[in-house]
Amino acid sequence: MLLEVNNITKAFGGLLALNHLSFHIEEGEILGLIGPNGAGKTTAFNVISGFHKPDSGLIRFMGKNISGHNASEICREGIARTFQQVKTFPTLTGLDNVVCGAFCRTSNLEEAKREASRTIAWIGLDKERDTVVKELTLAERKLVEIGRAVATKPKLLLLDEVVAGLNPTEVDRMIGLVREINKSGITLIVVEHVMKVVMSVSDRIVVLDRGVKVAEGTPKEVSENKEVIKVYLGEAYA
Repeated sequence: MLLEVNNITKAFGGLLALNHLSFHIEEGEILGLIGPNGAGKTTAFNVISGFHKPDSGLIRFMGKNISGHNASEICREGIARTFQQVKTFPTLTGLDNVVCGAFCRTSNLEEAKREASRTIAWIGLDKERDTVVKELTLAERKLVEIGRAVATKPKLLLLDEVVAGLNPTEVDRMIGLVREINKSGITLIVVEHVMKVVMSVSDRIVVLDRGVKVAEGTPKEVSENKEVIKVYLGEAYA
């Protein structure tokens, strides 16, 4: 397997954000990670990507223990991510933002620019490549952030609510891009509240509630699971 999360626990003061969480992802899969607000989805991303250290448990990536490694180390290992709130460099152009990602694999500026140019064209932002990011739309800023992550040449990409705030046309465009990224050979974990996205792109889905995994299976299995219905709609609907 590509990634194994085994019995991860993470607390913030008295709040147990992740409670012995375990799941895995195989190379080439798209795994959906869903749950209500406060379920621990973004905390799971933060722990996997090195922004937080787990209090206990083990994370293995390509057979290597990466538990507690910092974010830059984990990025170089081959795990990249995006964020719920878009984190780009607003005063840089779209292209220069992606160049920053390309520097993960090269120290040569011209080589980084070539890789960034290819990535910008691939994600469909060629016309906006020289525009300062703060002047772009939300959808375009999200694409720049994805492009910066892809430019690090990851084996695993963590996408955190990439369609939040987008209109239906932009959502459809993002779904298409997610599939293209996966077809290019990148494995994906997708955190999303928009069920249309999760159900249409995921091979498997893991459901969290208050830091605990409550269900796992195919989109069809998860959508029919009484525990999942209870988590989202309440006891009366289960």
